[in-house]
Amino acid sequence: KDPITNKIYNDLRFRQALSIAIDRKKINNLLFFGLAKEWQATVSPEVSFFDPKWAQHYAEYDVNKANELLDEMGLKWDSQKRYRLRPDGSRFSTEIVYTQQSYPLQIIEMTAQDWASVGIETILRETDDQFRRQKCQAADHDCTCWNADVIEEIAIYMPWSTKWNPNRALYYAIEWWNYFYSAGKRGIKPPDIWMKQLNRMAKWYSATSQEEYKQIGYEVWDFFSKQIVTIGTVGYSPLPVVV
Repeated sequence: KDPITNKIYNDLRFRQALSIAIDRKKINNLLFFGLAKEWQATVSPEVSFFDPKWAQHYAEYDVNKANELLDEMGLKWDSQKRYRLRPDGSRFSTEIVYTQQSYPLQIIEMTAQDWASVGIETILRETDDQFRRQKCQAADHDCTCWNADVIEEIAIYMPWSTKWNPNRALYYAIEWWNYFYSAGKRGIKPPDIWMKQLNRMAKWYSATSQEEYKQIGYEVWDFFSKQIVTIGTVGYSPLPVVV
């Protein structure tokens, strides 16, 4: 809701920078013995319209490039080069609202450390899920996280009822969603590219052929990938089960 923060988050370079500032290989090696995949948040590779480039889009570790992107945005360092500054001169920080069920805490902590290395002060705030849900649905949060699961073919073919709906577990663009869902009676009108995406997601339901289904599905998820709606870390780690 803060107009300065809103402008920063809506700059694609900011999301690109935060994504490539994460050392996914380190997370993988320390927490999963190198057995997971360093992966962006996207559909399963088994999905019929999957594009391998989605899994690695801005998923490389490149601190120098991340700093360049933040510099381009005008997020200057403080005098001691510890923190990035907002355009109004105050310290920029982002708060991650999470629950114990939403994500391994170690991944959140390591991500916060990586973001700190490029000057993004990150505050971790653990809550219960009811509070997280209320805060996020009110668009009163900076950042939140959840498991990017339910990404198999059938599961994702219901965009209004899966986690990829803006008003579900991932919680993004809440006011744009409110505008779209209420036909303009509530919320904030989305930019044109986002209005097209929401209409595209709706159109996906009424695909009349396999070809149309795959084409629209590809367009929906290609948009998610290019816009870095959600930043993934690692996935597909083996899960030991004792029987």
